[in-house]
Amino acid sequence: MKVFSEDQMHGRSDPGREVTESLLRLVDVATSGELLDGVHSYADTMFNVSQLARISAESTGMLARHPELRSDVNRIREFFYSVERRRGYVWISGD
Repeated sequence: MKVFSEDQMHGRSDPGREVTESLLRLVDVATSGELLDGVHSYADTMFNVSQLARISAESTGMLARHPELRSDVNRIREFFYSVERRRGYVWISGD
């Protein structure tokens, strides 16, 4: 899978390998009911600004369960914040 950010005009940006890897680690530990639990490796997924805020909030629970993921959670929150500032969205491209 690969993570991208897109702006309102569908201009796509690659946030880099570290962001993709961090997000995938969070997907791996997401539990039932959390938005990231719905990400599947062979499907495309899009998250809008409202959903990014929910994932950021849910990441607090992930961090409580997996404190070793602190740097991943921080990296993803920073990435989401940059997407929100541009009023964009996150696109996850499945394999």
